[in-house]
Amino acid sequence: MDTGTRGFPRSDIRVSDAERDQAVAELSEHFQAGRLTQDEFDDRSGLALKARTGTDLGGLFGDLPPQYAVTKAAVVTLTECLYAQLQDAGAAVGASILFPGPNMLRTGIFSSWRVRPEELAKERPRQTPYPTIEDIEGQMAAAGIEVHYTEPAEVADQVVHAVRSGDFWIMAPSDSIDAQIQARSRSMLNRANPTYLREVPG
Repeated sequence: MDTGTRGFPRSDIRVSDAERDQAVAELSEHFQAGRLTQDEFDDRSGLALKARTGTDLGGLFGDLPPQYAVTKAAVVTLTECLYAQLQDAGAAVGASILFPGPNMLRTGIFSSWRVRPEELAKERPRQTPYPTIEDIEGQMAAAGIEVHYTEPAEVADQVVHAVRSGDFWIMAPSDSIDAQIQARSRSMLNRANPTYLREVPG
């Protein structure tokens, strides 16, 4: 999975349910961080669920920072280097990268604010309620999109199998993810600009 710019396809490529889910999840993070109002989050997440192409999704993030995706990309690169160093050292431990999926996971992330330590409480109290997974499900149902989940236990099984096998990449089969990886590889091999991704502002 390319994580450089949220992983959305280039403008003329149709997006998948997983990519719509990803967009809503990232909009929720911006909402919880206070960058979006309740109305803005509702409007944008509704549009994300109805999106058909990469342009439809990309336009929802034009005024939002992409640091989440950049952080993920940095973690992948650092872990690749760590893996190589551990191999060179003949270490008894290894390193792997997990891309959970291919669908949404019920991890409780939408309600993580409930267990926020007191010392990490927000300085400015929220004026609007946090979105819930039920809110997201309702918006997707209203947009006519069926929600698919990957069970956390399934992801755990993938991790255990990969660790025992010494696998670096841990990701479930996904046509859309494979297409993104192939597009990125072709771009690099052809020394071409990354036109398969939407432009990141700033």
